[in-house]
Amino acid sequence: MALRYTEKQMTKKTAATVPGPSLTAREHGRTPAPIGRFALRDPFIRGALAMSWRLALVVLVPIIGGYALDQQYHKTPWLTLAGLALALVGVFGVLSGVLMEARQTEAGMDTAAMPPVGGGQGQEKRDV
Repeated sequence: MALRYTEKQMTKKTAATVPGPSLTAREHGRTPAPIGRFALRDPFIRGALAMSWRLALVVLVPIIGGYALDQQYHKTPWLTLAGLALALVGVFGVLSGVLMEARQTEAGMDTAAMPPVGGGQGQEKRDV
């Protein structure tokens, strides 16, 4: 029998067990993701899970396929090594795609609401 919580119950439960957001996170309107199925709403966790599945497929399929072809055509270890090389190219492709997605997401953020680097405290305005 699985326990099922409503979103309101989950918020109450995690509010007691998860520490609150830092001051800077609160200023930006971001809060920590709740534990459980609601954690998938956090873009970082969602992106990390998607990247892990892509990397697993890109690495495992060519290497296992190369090994299977080696066994069938008696070319050991050449087709496995070719699968490894293909996996390395695929990993580079996945990581570059994730990096591009992160840059697009960062470019879409509202940077006007962010505080200046260093928090803006202790910096004086200088007339040039």
